[in-house]
Amino acid sequence: RRPSPQSPRVPTMPRNAWIFAQNYDVPFGRGRRYGGDVNRFVGLALGGWTLSGITTYYSGFGFSPTLEDYPGKPNAGPNNRPNIGSGDPFAGAQGNRNQWFVGGVGSTFLLPSANTFGNYPINVLFGPRFIQQDLSLGKTFQLTERFSFQLKADAQNAFNHTNLGSPNSDVQSPNAGQITGIAGGGVMRRLQLSGTIRF
Repeated sequence: RRPSPQSPRVPTMPRNAWIFAQNYDVPFGRGRRYGGDVNRFVGLALGGWTLSGITTYYSGFGFSPTLEDYPGKPNAGPNNRPNIGSGDPFAGAQGNRNQWFVGGVGSTFLLPSANTFGNYPINVLFGPRFIQQDLSLGKTFQLTERFSFQLKADAQNAFNHTNLGSPNSDVQSPNAGQITGIAGGGVMRRLQLSGTIRF
């Protein structure tokens, strides 16, 4: 996973992204495969529900290691990039929010010579992957020919999977590789109940 000095510049995008949409009519109640002979009240309560969802998966976003300062640091330009060393930034790392990669100046990240820019490739290190399942359960109650009531329950990140954000990329920081937030677009489990009357 260690990049080479000749690695091409890559965009800050995941290598893989998958989005799946699901829609399922629960086959229970009058006119359905199961429970077709239940009484009206049971059918009204348990039949006619629709379950839908969206599954989102992507591999981690790219990020670049950075420097705070070094002797002879240029006053302008891309002056916060280290030189690439021979080590693997992920070797020996905990691989979690406490230490996604190993920082420090030494074998993996090197200080550029005075008045020069670092040669570390841009966005070739990748952060944590993202997995989120959103679910929605709904049913429409036809009260009269004119009036209907829709009951809906929505769950964002239904399984409460923690999607970590990008790590601290400052290799000179004592907290290098530490992740203190969640990924953009990610939420912890969020529930919403709603009702809609149509007439």
